[in-house]
Amino acid sequence: MQPDAGVNQPVFGTNSAGRITLRGVPGDQIKAVRDKLKLKDVIIGRDNAVFPKGTDIAALKAEFGVAEPKKATQKPAAQSLIARIRQLGGVNISHVKDITGESNVRNTGMVGVFSKTGKGLDGRLGRAPAMPRMDARAEHAGRRGIPHRRE
Repeated sequence: MQPDAGVNQPVFGTNSAGRITLRGVPGDQIKAVRDKLKLKDVIIGRDNAVFPKGTDIAALKAEFGVAEPKKATQKPAAQSLIARIRQLGGVNISHVKDITGESNVRNTGMVGVFSKTGKGLDGRLGRAPAMPRMDARAEHAGRRGIPHRRE
């Protein structure tokens, strides 16, 4: 909904001295809020005002009916599988050749994935029950194009 063209909307800001400025509100309304919040040293014009440094801007906005903009919620950052494995402590070094085909951990290029204290493959798979698994027949059929036997 667009504000009416003839109605002034309150606009808050700050000046170079750090004082809060307000435009677009009649002086009488500013005086009423000043008295209600018991503020001193407020400079009031015809439709503007300057409030002292340190005045609670949230209280002023609430009194003048200015809604705070909603803060955007952030989605958690997506995490790669490798990063997740690192976070969970890595995979035991004994599985390097099974996974990468390399016999030396340094040649894998996967820093932090393999460690002496890492979990075995069975332990790693047990920690991720939400991940879908393919049974051996479906995996075999998918790679070789051979339909699995129906029983």
